[in-house]
Formats: sequence, structure tokens, C-alpha cells
Amino acid sequence: MTELCQRATKAAIRESIAAEEQRKQLMQGDGDADMEMEDPVPVITRAHFEEAMAAARRSVTDSDLIKFEQFRCKFDTAYAAKQGAGPPR
Repeated sequence: MTELCQRATKAAIRESIAAEEQRKQLMQGDGDADMEMEDPVPVITRAHFEEAMAAARRSVTDSDLIKFEQFRCKFDTAYAAKQGAGPPR
């Protein structure tokens, strides 16, 4: 989770820097180019997290996923019924 949040934050920072560079290029030659502007990316959005997820690495093995699935089927009867596993014995 920490890595995901860090990657999303870095994506937002990269977007902010790119927007600032673009603003500077557009303002070149204008006397107000040095004027301080507010942050063009003031919040981390869903798009930043989606970008982070695309680059995220897996930290759980297939074997662990199977164990978690079996555990959930055993103790969550509603989930087990949806999966067709029936009630636990």
C-alpha cells in the first residue's frame, strides 16, 4: 500500500511539473511570467492511482492467493455460496 501511494504521489508531482513547464513556455515573453501561480495539480486523483497500479509489482504468490481463497470460502458462507463452494463443513 505504501508503494502504491508513493507511486501515485510521484505521478501527481510529475504532472504538476509538466503543467508548470508548459505554463512557463506559454508565458515566455510575457512580463507576468515570473508571477507565482497556484499548483495545477492540487490533489492526487484516481488517475494517479490507476497509473501507480499499472506499474505496481505483485507481492503475493499464487500459492498464497489460493490459501486466502480457501480461508475465505471456509469462513465466509455468503462468499462461498457465490463461488459455488457451498457451506463449509
